[in-house]
Amino acid sequence: MNTFELFGLQHFLVILISLLVAILLPWFVKNRLKLTWEYPIRLILALSTWINEISMWTYRVMDGTYTFQEHLPLHLCGFSIILSPIMLMKKNQKIYDLVYFWGLGGAIQALLTPTIEHGFPTFLFFQFFYGHGMIILSVVYATVVLGMRPTFSAMIKTSFITLGLLVPIGIVNWMIGSNYFFISGKPETPTLLDFMGPWPFYLVPLTVVGFIVFWLVYLPFPLYRKFRST
Repeated sequence: MNTFELFGLQHFLVILISLLVAILLPWFVKNRLKLTWEYPIRLILALSTWINEISMWTYRVMDGTYTFQEHLPLHLCGFSIILSPIMLMKKNQKIYDLVYFWGLGGAIQALLTPTIEHGFPTFLFFQFFYGHGMIILSVVYATVVLGMRPTFSAMIKTSFITLGLLVPIGIVNWMIGSNYFFISGKPETPTLLDFMGPWPFYLVPLTVVGFIVFWLVYLPFPLYRKFRST
């Protein structure tokens, strides 16, 4: 089995490809593609996101590695994978608000420090990076092509919703022995949590970092508006 190498050549390449697709495809659809092709492209993005996630569940069930402790979609990227196709097809602003902050904040972190052990060219390698890449692509597509925008109030609301989820997610973790949201312990693979101290003390800086990440992904919009006004 090929072992994943953090920041190895394959990791850098898949990050680069994911970012290029997330930038170039929405630009191409908005500026170069006929309007009649926009809906089919959006439908393909939405369906492929769900199909990719279902393929992971199917693969793990068939090889006997699926567990409720690890593979339920009870984390920010899991929520985003479920919600982003609905956002695209319904053009739903409320769902966009959640997926924008959860998706960009969570998926970018996942691309940089993925919690996987399987390297290229295994199925789980492609499945992981395709799923998280699609979250980012969906958000950029909705922003560039569909004209949706995050707001400051949406950032505040999403922050409180995220904090509110800690209680039910914590209860689920306690009941089934899982670690969703990484609030019961650090993942085994290297992540930013390694720099935040031991459990449970890292939960405080983790919450602060979450707010900072939400602010950073929102920041380009007020900066752009200020730039245009001057």
